[in-house]
Amino acid sequence: MGHALTLSVTHSLRRRLAPDRFTQLQRALTTIDAECSVSLGVADDGQSWSMKIMKAGGVLAACIPPDSQTEAAFAKRVRDLLNVQPRSRFSRPGLDEASRLARLQAVEARQKATTAAMSVARLRVHGRLALFARET
Repeated sequence: MGHALTLSVTHSLRRRLAPDRFTQLQRALTTIDAECSVSLGVADDGQSWSMKIMKAGGVLAACIPPDSQTEAAFAKRVRDLLNVQPRSRFSRPGLDEASRLARLQAVEARQKATTAAMSVARLRVHGRLALFARET
């Protein structure tokens, strides 16, 4: 198996981490020979990290408490989870279609918001012109 492990961190967690902490976590994962993607975020309690590992067999999730957030403990937790068989597959039928529809809806919403903003701007300009015409 090749070494293609990627790490991503949510914006909310990145704001809480020290500036060099992300680099340290990436360095901790260089010892792991696996093909997967590791995603970290802030857990519901606000102190722990939520972790998702996406690999060919499915998705694994875990919570990393504050006392296990060292480089060595983090790498060990990832290594241990990679040996666990995922319970759910992420290659579910309809997932690609749902993702495509969500993207289309986001584009439509953006277009509607832009159109509404342009209409408001036009009304403001026309209102100013009408006010100017009354004054002269």
